[in-house]
Amino acid sequence: MMTVTGGARCVIRDTVDASHAAIPGHFPGHPVVPAVVLLERVSRAVAQSYAGAAITRIEHVKFVEVLRPGEPFEIVLSIDDDIVSFQCAKDAGSLFASGRLRAEVNAA
Repeated sequence: MMTVTGGARCVIRDTVDASHAAIPGHFPGHPVVPAVVLLERVSRAVAQSYAGAAITRIEHVKFVEVLRPGEPFEIVLSIDDDIVSFQCAKDAGSLFASGRLRAEVNAA
């Protein structure tokens, strides 16, 4: 179980480059960043922000807008016990993804 409590919050800035291996086949001519790539970036942000933490389950995820390759965005993480809430927003402030994940600290 996570040990962070009280709604600790972190913000991570990111961009998925157009050269990412998943981009060319994801809607050729109108490329978008696949949801699985975004979830991988959220998982990486959790691991960076909370030492030893790893996502164990996706509780709920909602995508409401597409993200284009090269478009900067930020991931806002909020954690309380073992629940990680996240929001992904573009620089213009538009929310494009949000959700809740379950995480735990890896035993070393």
